[in-house]
Amino acid sequence: MFKLSEISLKRKLIALVVLVGGLALMLAFGSFLIYDRIHYKKQLVRDLEILAEMIGSNCSASLLFNIPSDAEEIISALEVHPNILSCRIFTIHGDTFAQYLRSDMEQEQMNNPLPLFQARSSDSLSIKSDSTWKLPVTLRNARFEENRLMVFHPIVLDREIIGAVALESDLTVVQDRFRKSLNAIILVMITTIVAMVLLTAKLQVLITKPIMYLSMLAKRVSNERDYSIRAKKNTKDEIGSLIDSFNDMLSQIEVRDNTIQETSKVLENQAKKLKKELKKRRQVERTIKHNLKEKDILMQEIHHRVKNNLQIVSSLLKLQLRSVSDPGTVTMFEDCHNRVYTMSLIHEQLYRSNDFSNINLSEYIQSLTKHLFHIYKDPGRQINLDINVEKVSLDLNTAIPSGLMINELVSNSLKYAFTDRMQGRIGISLTRADGGYEERTARSSLQTYVLCVEDDGKGLPAGLDISKADTLGLKLVYALTRQLHGEVRIENHHGTKTIITFNIQE
Repeated sequence: MFKLSEISLKRKLIALVVLVGGLALMLAFGSFLIYDRIHYKKQLVRDLEILAEMIGSNCSASLLFNIPSDAEEIISALEVHPNILSCRIFTIHGDTFAQYLRSDMEQEQMNNPLPLFQARSSDSLSIKSDSTWKLPVTLRNARFEENRLMVFHPIVLDREIIGAVALESDLTVVQDRFRKSLNAIILVMITTIVAMVLLTAKLQVLITKPIMYLSMLAKRVSNERDYSIRAKKNTKDEIGSLIDSFNDMLSQIEVRDNTIQETSKVLENQAKKLKKELKKRRQVERTIKHNLKEKDILMQEIHHRVKNNLQIVSSLLKLQLRSVSDPGTVTMFEDCHNRVYTMSLIHEQLYRSNDFSNINLSEYIQSLTKHLFHIYKDPGRQINLDINVEKVSLDLNTAIPSGLMINELVSNSLKYAFTDRMQGRIGISLTRADGGYEERTARSSLQTYVLCVEDDGKGLPAGLDISKADTLGLKLVYALTRQLHGEVRIENHHGTKTIITFNIQE
């Protein structure tokens, strides 16, 4: 499908000039033809009126003396005017006095006896009684009918109307003139359009050449990415302004491109440095991972060996316990065995865990209390154990003292709290204290924890001061609390409730 947008600029300019020029010529020549046709018709009417006036003057005497032959002889001279179809002379009463018919019109008159020309009612002649004739306006008449011109003119003698002349002419001369003018106009238009096409094809270069030059230059810049190219300015018109804007745009792009290239080089150098640094960091990371793996293996081996050594000590205590019969000594050996087991249990949990820095205290307390109930619980007694420990992970330095304190307090409850009855309850809880973090420095913070071991047994003696207690277990609890920089408080109402508050740095 033809699209105007796909035509080249050169052809568009030629088509525009030809179209505008052709329309202008058509309007000009059309106006000329119309004016010439109207003007020539008016000229033809004047010529026929003059001819009719001349015929009327020549035939006035024949009409006055009623000699039709003279009048017919006079009007027969109209043969020299081939465009005159007929000529009639009417009397004052409107009767035909003499007439002339062109040869072809004579045959038509024979076939058609009706008069070729009849005056309208407004053209009819009348005689006034005073015989004073004046030429009325309606007596002069010229009209075009079909392809004929009809002129009606009075015959005046001594200022009196004695008759009238009617001339009928064809419009052949008008049509011939129109045809000749039209042919000349068509020839001139064709010649002018051809000249316009040729001149436009030559002169359009003044407009299209700079534009095509800019288009070619833009393609070159786009393909080569060379923004140092500049267009040459040869004119000072709008195209010259366009070239200036194009060069200014290339200058700005060149500056930005140079900046981008410099930035790209800097980024490339930085990327190379970062790549080298990343390579070094990966090597260091691999080394650290390898060392950490070796450290984990080593720590696992250490905990394994410590656990084994503690188990050996525990086994030795058990063997030694078999050879002791004194109840006090037996109790002392059992307590030592439990303390050793408490420490070995922590190392065993660390040995099985992948995290050697933190201990899951909930699992640890479950295992520890299960062991203590197995040793100290009387089969005849029903002691319930309630454990409420939040999800807390403690390091080794905190977990061992906490485990030893729980070991001492639960062992005391199992051994001494329920000697007077068969049922009881022991509760263990470890929670975060309300108030959240206690800010110490800008980079460190302390979290407060509360460890509570309680039973509903018979309780401790009234007025007991744990800091001055004689028993090894309570002394150990007090010492371990101070090791954790905490505080211990004993409530002796409806049983024994030991509350230990300590802080852990996170």
